[in-house]
Amino acid sequence: MRLELERGDESLKSAGLNLREALFDESVSSAYYAMFHSIKAVLLTIGQEPATHQGVVALFGLHFIKPGLIEKEYNALFIEAKDDREDSDYDVTRKFIKAEAEERLLAAQKLVSRIHKYLSEKDFIS
Repeated sequence: MRLELERGDESLKSAGLNLREALFDESVSSAYYAMFHSIKAVLLTIGQEPATHQGVVALFGLHFIKPGLIEKEYNALFIEAKDDREDSDYDVTRKFIKAEAEERLLAAQKLVSRIHKYLSEKDFIS
């Protein structure tokens, strides 16, 4: 769990560095991975190890959003980030602009912070 959380924190830092260097597509991708690894960390606390990106979306929704452990807005942020990450990684005709990368970074910061808060409240981290 801690390794996933650390990877999420590193990806968040990378998103910020890429944004500052005007590497907007890379920033968008890194922001998504910050969310992805943070959510994988929280899923590990309940013994869930999804094998795919879509599995992470589904299990996060099922085990944390649906029962109200994490607010619905975070699921929407994650799904939007996933869609943008796919565009940034695979669609060479899609170029993200600074404002979009900033928006993704803010969303990632918000979601990662919420995951840290949840893990702290449940005594998984201090």
